Amino acid sequence: MNTIAVPNGLDHPFPDAPTTGQAIRVAPGVLWMRLALPLSLDHVNIYAIEDGDGWFLWDAGMGDAPTLSTWETLLAGPLGGRPVTRLLVSHHHPDHVGAAGWLCARTGAELLMVKSEFLLTRVRLGGLFADTEGHDRDFYHARGLSDAATDGILGRGATYIETVAPLPAAYTSIRAGDVIRIGGQDWHLRTGGGHSDEMAMLWNPQGGVFLAADQVMEKITPNIGVWPQEPSARPLDEFLTSLTAIRDQIPDDALVLPGHKLPFRGLHRRVDELLAHHEKVCGKIMAASADGPSTVGALIPRLFRRELPPHHAGLAFAETLAHVNTLIARGALTHDADGDGKFWLRQVA
Repeated sequence: MNTIAVPNGLDHPFPDAPTTGQAIRVAPGVLWMRLALPLSLDHVNIYAIEDGDGWFLWDAGMGDAPTLSTWETLLAGPLGGRPVTRLLVSHHHPDHVGAAGWLCARTGAELLMVKSEFLLTRVRLGGLFADTEGHDRDFYHARGLSDAATDGILGRGATYIETVAPLPAAYTSIRAGDVIRIGGQDWHLRTGGGHSDEMAMLWNPQGGVFLAADQVMEKITPNIGVWPQEPSARPLDEFLTSLTAIRDQIPDDALVLPGHKLPFRGLHRRVDELLAHHEKVCGKIMAASADGPSTVGALIPRLFRRELPPHHAGLAFAETLAHVNTLIARGALTHDADGDGKFWLRQVA
């Protein structure tokens, strides 16, 4: 996640976040809770929606011992020991899906996920990228990433397996356009690419509530990255398209319930800020490339002024390449390998 300028003009109806094991009612029948993360972004938001005599849960947090302990407190406390009917996981990142398998086993809840996100979780849990490490290392080195940063990003696979519980053997596949009935109201499923393959979001027109996951958050923008298995991917294009669709289809006064940070109103303003931020990054890349041929790795200090630890440098590389691939598709840059296999960026005259 990257920090961007603090937005002005957003309404924060709930400026104080719930403490560990507590909940805040943010709309009729909707509770906001938080789970701690052992990361620089130290929390993830989860939500519970009244569903008849039980609860429909949104996201599960990381599958580590502190999270599972907090879940026990939440189930017995704010959720009042009532049954959990369903759990919808927005995407396959460990801070959202990590405890899902445990939670389903613990409560008997039905798991709902977009198929690609479910399958990506299974692939990553199976360690199926481990046999490509040689290719992946060559990918990063050829594009100018340091050895330390390469080691940091390649070490993420083991961490994923350690923090994500095995998923249930069966689940319910959901897709964009589905209408999910929760507590007597219709919630419309939308998906968006960029940060993940098909991030799930839910819009409830009757209550004016938009569960945005990591797609739209105040103060930060999600990491939009290109990875070795798909070097020419254009996730930034997918993200920008998703943001435009959100602005066109969800009203500005919706109560936005994000995956991180605070709930807010002022959706269209926030979308416009995110769109402008990523265009600004593209502009910085074009300005840097005007100095002559460059690798993607060499651009990182131009875009991220602070010194980054290896793992964060790897994420910064992935995000930089996402912007580069968009600029290549726009015809503004070329990205060609020399005789030694190193890739160089050049502006198109």
